[in-house]
Amino acid sequence: MTSSTSPRMAASADAGTLTRRAARRLHEIAGLDFPDQVRTKAAVCLLDYLGACIGGLSSPWAPAILQYSGNGGGASQSHQWGSDHRIRADDAAFANSVLGHSLIRDDMHVSSGSHLGVLIIPAALALVERDGLSGRALLRALVGGYEMSVRLGVAVRQGQSNQHFRPSGIHGAFGAASAAIAATGIEEDIAVHALGFAANAAAGVNEWPWAGGQEVYTHTGTAARGGLVAFDLACAGMRSSESVLEGRDGVFAAYGAGSAGAEHFERSLYDPLGILEVRHKPFAGCNLIQAPIAAALAARAGVADRVADIESITIKTFAQAQAYPGCDNTGPFSQVQQSKMSLQFGVASAVLYGRVDEDTYIQYTDFSLMGLIDRCRIEIDPSFGPSLAQGQQPARVEIQMTDGAVHSARVDDVPWLDDDAVVTRFRATASPLLHPGAVDTIIDVAYRLWETDDCTPLFEAFADTLAESSTADVASPTPALEEPQSTVVASDQQEKVRG
Repeated sequence: MTSSTSPRMAASADAGTLTRRAARRLHEIAGLDFPDQVRTKAAVCLLDYLGACIGGLSSPWAPAILQYSGNGGGASQSHQWGSDHRIRADDAAFANSVLGHSLIRDDMHVSSGSHLGVLIIPAALALVERDGLSGRALLRALVGGYEMSVRLGVAVRQGQSNQHFRPSGIHGAFGAASAAIAATGIEEDIAVHALGFAANAAAGVNEWPWAGGQEVYTHTGTAARGGLVAFDLACAGMRSSESVLEGRDGVFAAYGAGSAGAEHFERSLYDPLGILEVRHKPFAGCNLIQAPIAAALAARAGVADRVADIESITIKTFAQAQAYPGCDNTGPFSQVQQSKMSLQFGVASAVLYGRVDEDTYIQYTDFSLMGLIDRCRIEIDPSFGPSLAQGQQPARVEIQMTDGAVHSARVDDVPWLDDDAVVTRFRATASPLLHPGAVDTIIDVAYRLWETDDCTPLFEAFADTLAESSTADVASPTPALEEPQSTVVASDQQEKVRG
């Protein structure tokens, strides 16, 4: 029986291009007998994605997405979530990815700065349903897709960071095509060309958090569809440039990673499976605002009834958080695409309302909130750098009162949801929309993919929504978090706190 890890491939001239090495690694993954830890993680990622899709049905643009996908025509291949209809597989991959990303609550891989589930899972589900593949094939698709998105996503970040491009959009199609390869085990040459076409499907620029455009959601949809199309093109006989990653005008050159990116990709191909590094957000919104919100919720314990007496709020974070597009933004705000990225909006909402959710993100005209946002300032704490390099995202929030007192709290990392919390959130989100028993069926299938020959029950259970349910009323609850310890510091200790 093949183990879940393999000896590192020797870097030799005859080992082939990076896309060929990636194809070989995917073929190995397709033959692995995954340990329980990997199977469980894949199930949790699947449930987190499906819950995010249900939440996405409540978004203002969901009707437009459903209308768009319904107008495509063509074969009845894969389900469009939110209806009992089946559409073309590539259209389903696109639309279901957009829905899953609509709350920006989907899973997170910190080192690549990317949302992986909404890139990989909708493409994998569409393929598995279209081609009648097993649960075991779906599990392999998830593991293989996450793996190559992680490897390429982290490798691209080895060079000069170009924050005009969306990380998820750069490697998303590559990961989606990898999912199809791992699910089917297609021959090596076809796999190589599928990865080559997928690498050319990179897309997504970061103007949306400033202007409030909805293209942020289509970044992942375009990637999911692009990966499936790349796979189908290669299967049909199209041929791509095999040196698309490390070539002189390939992916690593184009995105500024250069030889460092190529070398990192090669070295990391046999690292422990990347899906195990995926985390699940406690709040909807940008990954970089998660820890500051948690710290703000803790720090407000002493000021909940004295918001009017707040003189200033200091958000201490790391340089990358302040620099990322849309994160250092005091408004004006008119769209959730802006508010869900802003450090100041998230922290001020936590302090004022004691929660951060879909309702607080649209309080653009609340003068109390806007006034509190104006009193926020961001400071870079150099001591957070080493923690960030280890994959942790510390944050500290200090609330300065007019009487001189300072209320502060620090978190050493995002309070990521554990497996049980993800399942609890899925149940709470899905129960109002799905028929009785459907939620249990979905959870059961997710945890038994390895033994499942036919995934039809999963698709039928998720597609069989309650006719009387309104998608506008779908809730997106967040499990209660354990608050970090809050500290209150007298005025004569202010300088010590600020230090």
